[in-house]
Amino acid sequence: MKTGTIKDEELQLQRKDGSTIDVSLNVSAVRDEKGNILRSRSVWRDITKRKAVEAEREELIENLQEALKEIKTLKGILPICSFCKKVRDDKGRWEHLEVYVHKYSDANISHGVCPECAKEHYPGFDIYK
Repeated sequence: MKTGTIKDEELQLQRKDGSTIDVSLNVSAVRDEKGNILRSRSVWRDITKRKAVEAEREELIENLQEALKEIKTLKGILPICSFCKKVRDDKGRWEHLEVYVHKYSDANISHGVCPECAKEHYPGFDIYK
């Protein structure tokens, strides 16, 4: 009543069939020379699709934020001992490679023996036959 305007007021309206729609309402008062309101002009804009897209976007953002919380990534230079293959962490402690990878990533480690090591450590026994 003071300003004679309503700008971008979002409302939910019910149709005759019982379904609802989201609308954006803009109203401006038409006044006489004394400032009395004679009538109003109003525009109702159906924003149902926009609201659905916004809700979908918010859900996607929430899902992405949850996924980011779960991601563990190894990046940068990984200092590893040339002999025992232990890895130095950012506090200077040396840990077995398997422990380090498990602690700082979601990778699972499976052990095996490569053909060269099999020949060296199991001479006379061919584990790949």
